[in-house]
Amino acid sequence: MKVNATTAVKFNWNDPAMAANPYANRDPRLAMSIITNNSTFGTPQRKVRLWAGGLDARPIIDASKTGYYLRKYQIESLNLLNNNTGVHSWIIIRYPEIYLN
Repeated sequence: MKVNATTAVKFNWNDPAMAANPYANRDPRLAMSIITNNSTFGTPQRKVRLWAGGLDARPIIDASKTGYYLRKYQIESLNLLNNNTGVHSWIIIRYPEIYLN
């Protein structure tokens, strides 16, 4: 749902204004958690191009299959121009759980 100043409006691809900028007026948590097409990331900041044939899309090896990348848990200072990649640190078990088990 898109949210404007007065009321929530359901997203519609047939609306040219919405289709031109599908990520405008979305929940701010989307931009904090997900790298979407044309969002900025890395050092120096540059737009991530995830459309078909874009700089960060297929046929690049290990490129996104969905057109989105995970921003959460990534190092924002990655230099994408040097083809640096991030490393995910997934929390599998918390230390207090060790005591509980």
